[in-house]
Amino acid sequence: SRKGVDENSQEATVTNKVVSISATATTPAGTFANCVKVHQTTTADTRLQLDYYISPQYGIVKMEGIGSLSVNEGPTTYFPFLYIL
Repeated sequence: SRKGVDENSQEATVTNKVVSISATATTPAGTFANCVKVHQTTTADTRLQLDYYISPQYGIVKMEGIGSLSVNEGPTTYFPFLYIL
């Protein structure tokens, strides 16, 4: 866990938890076995979450979760987030 300050100057904690050391990630670039899967959450907004799949050979090969966007202090929009190698 790491403490910091969010965009509203409120204290927030980001937590990264290893949930698997043998996860498989399938992407258009191929299937990556024996990945470390890390689940990230934040106290700034409990709806935000991200899973990282880290291959021993290639590093991060996939990230997926829920992201958010707010423009000019307008309402926050939540969306599925996906990054693949």
